[in-house]
Amino acid sequence: MIFQSKTIMLFMCISLTYVIILCLFYMFFTGKKNWVFSTFVLSKIFYSLGLLALAFRFTIPEFISQNIGGILLFLGISLEVFCFISSDNQFRKRELKALAIPFAIFFMFNLIPQQTPDYVKGIFSAVLGTYTLGFGGIVLLLAKNNSKFRAVFGFIFLLFALGWAIHGIHLFYLQEEFRFMVNEYFTLNIIFVLGEMDIIVGSFGFLLILKEVDELKIAKDKLELKKLIHQKNKFFSIIAHDLRGPIGTLTQLGQNLLKKHEKISPKFREEIISSIYLSAQKTFTLLDNLLQWARSESGTIEIKPVLFQLRDLIEQSVDLFKDKIEEKNLEVKIDMEYNLKCFADYKMMSVVFNNLISNAIKYTPDGGFIGISGVDQDSQIQIAIKDSGIGIDTKVQQTIFEIDSDYLMKGTNNEGGSGLGLKLCKGFVTKNSGKISLESELNNGSIFYVSLPKKQEKKTLIDA
Repeated sequence: MIFQSKTIMLFMCISLTYVIILCLFYMFFTGKKNWVFSTFVLSKIFYSLGLLALAFRFTIPEFISQNIGGILLFLGISLEVFCFISSDNQFRKRELKALAIPFAIFFMFNLIPQQTPDYVKGIFSAVLGTYTLGFGGIVLLLAKNNSKFRAVFGFIFLLFALGWAIHGIHLFYLQEEFRFMVNEYFTLNIIFVLGEMDIIVGSFGFLLILKEVDELKIAKDKLELKKLIHQKNKFFSIIAHDLRGPIGTLTQLGQNLLKKHEKISPKFREEIISSIYLSAQKTFTLLDNLLQWARSESGTIEIKPVLFQLRDLIEQSVDLFKDKIEEKNLEVKIDMEYNLKCFADYKMMSVVFNNLISNAIKYTPDGGFIGISGVDQDSQIQIAIKDSGIGIDTKVQQTIFEIDSDYLMKGTNNEGGSGLGLKLCKGFVTKNSGKISLESELNNGSIFYVSLPKKQEKKTLIDA
């Protein structure tokens, strides 16, 4: 049974009007006024105006009916496809360009009044329509972190594209016999039926997708909140435990020095002053790490990447721990060319290498070896800090950079630590588009690898 095109198009207009009213009520009562939903409503308005113009082909001028009506209809379909692709509120420029090109071609083809046979217009519309809907369907199906509703409507778009392709092939064989809204054909009815399915199922489906996106966002926010609470607890735990020790030592030593300074021998006084210095230095390092970590996690730290020579930075870090290196009689070798440069935040990398070199010194026994090397690897520079220290257990290596890790180990001379340094290193390296990893074996030393970009990386579009 073949239905009249005008009847079906008017029925579709009524359906679209209902959908538009429903969406407006949804916006009003839920307060959802984001750009995706507003664009979706706009696409339905264009869709209905285009169908209305086409339905009255023999009542209004043909240019307004077929040309302008076709443009509005195609615009509505293109915007709807883009809204489904961007239903997670991510504005995707690459996909927008891919949809804008066929619309621009269709717009230019229909803008100028011309005596073009109906079958040519039909085939042209079918080709561009198949591409637009097929592109949308493929993007939805191949999207990363896809939802079940987006995948379902990916199939619907592909089905719609297939129907349009069949209609185009049918017109190719009919050619001059085809007269739009004069002779009725089953393939045209297929397009209208699929269009009606898209209007009803697609509209409610889009609302379901938005609901699913909101639920995923809420779940993500809950997870983020849980992470922040854990970080806060970790922060206070460090303050309560790790700061209490050195500050308590400073207080006790200062009190002894104040009360008994006249009775204390010069040698013992020197030992107390040395202990006060070491406790103060440890406290300062811990406070500095806490401050840097807090700024990094809160997002208030500003990243200012520059191109700089790595060897200069490494030599400064080694020189910073010169006294400790001499105290433990360590051999430190830097095997790195002076022209080796990376693109990163200089201050952040200073914190990273200060921590890594400090750890290498702490966990390497007296008379041990520390080697620092750098190699050029295509688009990145890899720095390796190797020591002949006590090593790290394999199980611990998997979580040692994570905030959840509570792993702490005393140094070879009983040096303490907060366990915060490596977390800070990972955060700073990651923020500078780099990577950090390690290789280690108990009682056989460790190697920490830091990879940093050689030059500024180009910003890439968000994947669908």
